[in-house]
Amino acid sequence: MAEAVVIALLKILGTAAAEETVRGFIRSALRMVTSSSDRARARDEIDDVKRELESMVSFLRIADTVRDPNDPVSIWVKQVREEAYKVEDIIEEFMCWAAGQSITDAFRIKNNLRRLDDITKRLKRAKSSVREISERRRDEGEAQRLADEQARSRCLSELSSLVEHEHGMLVGLEQSRLSLTGQLTGGGARQTVIAVLGMGGLGKTTLVSCVYNSHQVKKHFECAAWISVSRDTEPMDFLTSATTQLFREEDSDTDDTRSTTINLSTLARKINDYLRPRRYVIILDNVWGAEFANAIIDAAFPDNERGSRIVITTRMEGVASILAHHTHNLECLNSEDALTLFRKKAFRRSSGRVFTEEFLHWAQSIIAKCDGLPLAITAIGGLVSLQNTPEEWRRIHDSLDWNPNNNQDLNRVNRVLMSSFDELPYYLRHCFLYCSMFPEGSSIRRKRLIRLWVAEGLVEERRGLTMEEVAEANLKELVFRSVLLVKDTNECGRIKSFRVHDVVREIALSVAKDERFSEVFRRSTQGSSRCTEARRLSIHTTDHQFSRAISMPSLRSFSVFGAATFSQLFPRGMMPSLGFKLLRVLELNGTPIESVPNEVFDLFNLRYLGLRGTKVRELPKSLERLRNLETLDLFNTEMHILPCKISKLQSLRHLFILNKIEARKHRITRFFFRGETLAGVWELKGLQTLRTISSNPEIARKIGGLTQMRSLSIMGVRSVHGMDLCASIAKMERLLRLCMIAANEPMREFLRLENLSPPPRHLQKLILIGQMEGVPRWFFSLRNLTHLWLLDSQLRESENPLLVLGSLPSLAHLTLDDAYKGRELRFPLQSFPALKVLCLSKMLRLVSVVFLPGVMPELRELHVRSCAELMEPPKGVRYLTKLQQLCLVIMPSQFIEKVRGADHASFKHIADVKHHYKGADGRWSVQLL
Repeated sequence: MAEAVVIALLKILGTAAAEETVRGFIRSALRMVTSSSDRARARDEIDDVKRELESMVSFLRIADTVRDPNDPVSIWVKQVREEAYKVEDIIEEFMCWAAGQSITDAFRIKNNLRRLDDITKRLKRAKSSVREISERRRDEGEAQRLADEQARSRCLSELSSLVEHEHGMLVGLEQSRLSLTGQLTGGGARQTVIAVLGMGGLGKTTLVSCVYNSHQVKKHFECAAWISVSRDTEPMDFLTSATTQLFREEDSDTDDTRSTTINLSTLARKINDYLRPRRYVIILDNVWGAEFANAIIDAAFPDNERGSRIVITTRMEGVASILAHHTHNLECLNSEDALTLFRKKAFRRSSGRVFTEEFLHWAQSIIAKCDGLPLAITAIGGLVSLQNTPEEWRRIHDSLDWNPNNNQDLNRVNRVLMSSFDELPYYLRHCFLYCSMFPEGSSIRRKRLIRLWVAEGLVEERRGLTMEEVAEANLKELVFRSVLLVKDTNECGRIKSFRVHDVVREIALSVAKDERFSEVFRRSTQGSSRCTEARRLSIHTTDHQFSRAISMPSLRSFSVFGAATFSQLFPRGMMPSLGFKLLRVLELNGTPIESVPNEVFDLFNLRYLGLRGTKVRELPKSLERLRNLETLDLFNTEMHILPCKISKLQSLRHLFILNKIEARKHRITRFFFRGETLAGVWELKGLQTLRTISSNPEIARKIGGLTQMRSLSIMGVRSVHGMDLCASIAKMERLLRLCMIAANEPMREFLRLENLSPPPRHLQKLILIGQMEGVPRWFFSLRNLTHLWLLDSQLRESENPLLVLGSLPSLAHLTLDDAYKGRELRFPLQSFPALKVLCLSKMLRLVSVVFLPGVMPELRELHVRSCAELMEPPKGVRYLTKLQQLCLVIMPSQFIEKVRGADHASFKHIADVKHHYKGADGRWSVQLL
């Protein structure tokens, strides 16, 4: 990992920003009082250090894989890393200091000379240390000693595969799958708790996930929730996660659970009351403590004698013995199943390769080292998947240098996983370690992670690509290597969120802490002095408070997960004493803070300020001092206005500024961040994300200057803005997502979009909210559009909107919400070739829906909601041969009776048919049809 640190430092030393800051300050401040040779001293010292570090990179690439802490090479690597950190601190401290200096008087010049001299001396000492370390390495001849290790390392694949079982590779668990399915869907009416027990990496979560997501199980239960439980999970967080999933369709219920005043017992009782009349299945994944789980089960999940089931996965035998009525004890695979799994992984990309005796010999030898653990087998199977000869397999076998010892099995697996980690190229290593800072079992959103990586400086520049595009490529590579696991995808298969396997995360946490990359404070963290030198800190517990004796001058990132507040973490006046002067990322998303300490706005280095979901109501005018800020996330805060003209933040790339609660309603009655507040937004030439801005004539006319824009949301659009706004959007050639919301006060306005021609050719997501006179003709050119939402559009039947929409070749998701005034929706022959999800909602005049043969050959989900005049079920549903889910919400009783009765045969091929409705008491219920 020292290689990644050194390369990151070299990038800083060579950046235009560093060059300009150092040279510019010296040139301006010292022009009249020093010689040209004196002015060059600081820059020369930087260049010398840079050259010395560059000479080490190729050696570090090999030496970084030496894991024995007592090995001379490992000690040398640690020394290089420490010196690289020191130099990075010196340079960034100088850049922060120089940027804030004035050179208008002799007194300041004198002080500046003194400061510059101090920095030069520190650089000299650092250069001397780096040179001494480099010479020591050469004298000891370590490079030659490592030559053989380099040759052995080359045999390792470019693609590692730290992956738990994929559903298609559920080897050795078929009997457990059938048994678990039977226990969920059969048996008595009493509530039953079933445990899946085993060490990390045996496939517990994968087995349960396979069963949980099967059509047989989905259809059997009225409601379900999957809750990941870590050692640090708070009871309130647990119950909040349960309500989010259980009340998915019930907006009023979810709004109640978001209240900050609701207490634990009230929330548990609310869940209990909701589940009591329903057959439910709850998955508690990765339970560590029986007492915690037992209390939650007793309080929130009633034994309602309806055949409800609770499944827990755990590594702890005591948890299973205390909680479960039935236990599935997973074991390592036998040699036959292990070989089957290994072959599936090793040959997944080369089906034509012949599994010869030589391949078999080395496969069996490799499997023997895996000791039957599925995670280890899939990891090594991934490593060999692109190696084409038995000789390459032999080299991989020889390079896996771990042996059975007195440690637990997991320690041997760590060796396997670490071998894959060592194979990550330097540009991925810190990206991967960064993911360990998120809470255990958490879902990591793709876009959020990309923005954080960029802000942290973990992404290299590549010609022709933005930093965000490079970061996304890195993310895809980590997924391909199975270091990160996919959690959720959209209808097009694009990844929406990720997670890190628990075992892999533990390894990453250990490496990150050892290398001072980051540290996580969780309930198991003892003391606080250990993190004083961490460069990134993530807080996962609410019971920590920093000591006044601690200083963190090298901290680059500070993130808080959970309900901790600044006042809890930092007693009054504490934050300045911690020395966060080099901070690049401050993320407080979801915390109940009401104000941000003034010291934050003195952080010259700050790139990312995340306040999403907080109670912050205002920011000081000093916000404009954050000249390097790239991401400002004020989404779902209580702010109504920015304190400065946004044009002051010239480095800004991503700006989120809309209140989320209002955004969910679609029919927005007031606008936040008025256009005049965002005057000059068109001057932010690097802006890629703007969500959401309120339109006015000037913004509509000038926003076209944002040619780097990828995601734009604009609300309060009036008819008179149409021509200018269309002309502006047409200039955004890189636009991927566009949301336009018509003004609705003092009157409902039309969206005038006819002049948007040509539209951005890469557009993938389009959200239009407001009345339209028809579907614009330029829709025909949206060849890359995958997602379309039309809300309140009020399209006329005579316009035949389906003729245009059905021709879009890539459209995978279509939502029509109060979008059509006609009485019949007739989906044409051979239309919607790629559509997978169709949502029809609130079309109050609709009386007939017809699917003709050949329509929507890929449709998986059909949602119909609140169509009050639709008494007849859709005709032609039998032509939708791949339809798996039909979700009906608040539909007329006549419609429901026909689906269940006379027309039931037309829906028999659909695995999951449910009706969500409100009873007389106002409670939501689910009916299986």
